[in-house]
Amino acid sequence: LDPDQPEVDRFVEFYTKNRRRFLIESIRRRTELEPMLASVLLNHGLPEELINVAFVESGYKSDARSSRGAVGLWQFTESTGSLYGLNVSFFRDDRLDTTKSTIAAARHFVDLFESFGDWYLAIAAYNGGIGRVRRAMEDSRSTQFFEVARSGKLRAETSEFVPRILALARICRNLDRYGLAQELKRHTCSQKATRSDS
Repeated sequence: LDPDQPEVDRFVEFYTKNRRRFLIESIRRRTELEPMLASVLLNHGLPEELINVAFVESGYKSDARSSRGAVGLWQFTESTGSLYGLNVSFFRDDRLDTTKSTIAAARHFVDLFESFGDWYLAIAAYNGGIGRVRRAMEDSRSTQFFEVARSGKLRAETSEFVPRILALARICRNLDRYGLAQELKRHTCSQKATRSDS
């Protein structure tokens, strides 16, 4: 899922230089959740790189809330969440449940891939919606995500969503290359020292 595209390279540089602190904090949260996330994706026959969708959506914060009403690790709206069995009521919001919301996200990805037969387009549709992505494909007369994105027919947020995820997947596979492994180790050690002093 990692193409050699300038958009991906640009976001690798953006995260490793401009958003380094956010990157380290998010990777720490990811490490705690990764066994469950990977297991659910594997059980649904999905590529493990999709873990990085939650990176972009919420920074792996299970209580994340957007201004548009999306909630949780995978940023489900109430309507989309209900399609995949997430109950939202005054007493309970399943979007805040990391396991339930991850299962719902996996089922959603299965449906999106069945609709497009292409992971980049499926990921774009997770952000922008099936209808918008299909219209952009028709308007740009292309079935290739990067061609559709460069045509300007997708919202900027959706055009950037896929390369952000691919950039984060590359970074997380190569922590040493970007000097992150040592930083994560130092960060973990300093946290342990702080807790032992308190």
